[in-house]
Amino acid sequence: MGIDILNKILNDFNNDGYIEEDYTLDKDFVSIIKESKCPKSSTPYHSKMGEERATEHTLDFLKSISPEYSKRLEKLLDTYHVDFDYDEDVSKVELVDDSKFIRINKQKNIEDSYTLTHEAIHEYNMNPKNPTQNWDLITEALSILAEMLQKDYFAKLEEPPRDYKNNESDTLYALYTKALLLDFEIKLIDAHAKTGSINEYVLSLIIGDDPLYSKLAFEHLEKIITNKHLDFYILQRNVIGGIISTHMYERISKNPKLIKEFIELNDWCNEMDFVDTLKYLDLELEDEDRVILSRESIKELRREFKKRCKRVSL
Repeated sequence: MGIDILNKILNDFNNDGYIEEDYTLDKDFVSIIKESKCPKSSTPYHSKMGEERATEHTLDFLKSISPEYSKRLEKLLDTYHVDFDYDEDVSKVELVDDSKFIRINKQKNIEDSYTLTHEAIHEYNMNPKNPTQNWDLITEALSILAEMLQKDYFAKLEEPPRDYKNNESDTLYALYTKALLLDFEIKLIDAHAKTGSINEYVLSLIIGDDPLYSKLAFEHLEKIITNKHLDFYILQRNVIGGIISTHMYERISKNPKLIKEFIELNDWCNEMDFVDTLKYLDLELEDEDRVILSRESIKELRREFKKRCKRVSL
């Protein structure tokens, strides 16, 4: 029964036609993350932080990037559009009667400040009246980049908050697991498109015998069958976000004036095409129609992501 549901889901997903080259960018980015030495577990937090202090940290950090960002968040706080008592697992920006609300799943540690920063950037660049593909593909990169910049902000304080380094390790661990899940979904999509139907044997070959991969794949397969849809676009957004945020961070690290790229993409992401965003960040495309990056650009992104993972292990 489960395999029949899976085949129907994949058939519906591939209904508009399957072109293998369209998944090249996703496969390249998944490969970069899988082959890098990302953390393989989450990091424990040893200190507490209250909601008020976490909010102060976020406001101070956002002000250091652009006073407009902190003023916008202050307005949301003053009008009760930020909820720290959200009782679901995933924090988010929610649209209610054309108004945006930031929902935070409170952890009572410094992670709440990073999460508030992350969602504040989503709220800033989200335009419900003009949802574009570029926004969908780049918004996560901007929020992840904001967290990376906030870590640097904490490091420069006279007394950095305890556990402030943990967030980057947890982000990389989350990116690694999401890359594995996207890899799993792409293999399902590929196999179904090429064979017309997936059976138990093909599924076992896709899942393989790597302990972490197979565990995540089995859990995700159950979720797919229960929800009756793939998570492809959400996973794609996160994987692209992880790689592009790393690239933007490296550019800013080498030339602090390029913080303007963060600010400008935050302002323009609903007016640009994704190909334009990649070009804006000096990434070279060998096929604009299929959004395939040159091998030199992929090598550059791979070097940058490996460097990011290495920093966490130091």
